[in-house]
Amino acid sequence: MNADKTQMMKARHPFRQSGVIILVLLVGMALSVVGCVGQGKAPVDVSVESQRFIEGYSLLHGVLSDEAGVGGLTLIKKYDPATEKLLKDIAAAAGGAKKYLEVNRDKLGEVGVRFDRPGLPEVEVRSRDWIAGRSRNAILFGGQSELHAILSQRDATQYLASLADTLADLEPAGPHRDWLEQQAKVFLSFYDRALSLLAARAAGEGQSGD
Repeated sequence: MNADKTQMMKARHPFRQSGVIILVLLVGMALSVVGCVGQGKAPVDVSVESQRFIEGYSLLHGVLSDEAGVGGLTLIKKYDPATEKLLKDIAAAAGGAKKYLEVNRDKLGEVGVRFDRPGLPEVEVRSRDWIAGRSRNAILFGGQSELHAILSQRDATQYLASLADTLADLEPAGPHRDWLEQQAKVFLSFYDRALSLLAARAAGEGQSGD
């Protein structure tokens, strides 16, 4: 039993199936960590290994790894061109950001960063599994696949923006901090695009009901 729990906690990320990667974030977790991208925040001293710093990079790498594959959804589902472009753009940005982290793995390792220590409690892992299963089924087999795909990316990109912005606060001034701040803006722009798609769908449904 304990060995099973340990193996679960060491799992890099739970949201994978059949090569198509769908990320859905636990609403409670998103509300607790996601905020607006701020400006002029004072950096936190990370000269001493910080557990939240290490866990933050692990989470960021894991979510980016998952999002890098979301474009594969367009190979098995036919969506509106704007939705397909959003999914492909998110996948490309996530793949590029993941590559940046891996290229700088050794440098980040100097302050104790590893990409396999997300530090999530078991109940969080299980909750994510539960939500991921429901979302995966809705996207792959449900009657409103496109809507659920957009909703999942709205949540994922907002969470990525939050992670990048929070980690930027922990980083001292320098190229890593600049990169994190840029990533926060990039993924927040994807979040805005997802919101626009949702608004357009709502407006269209309202007109069709008139």
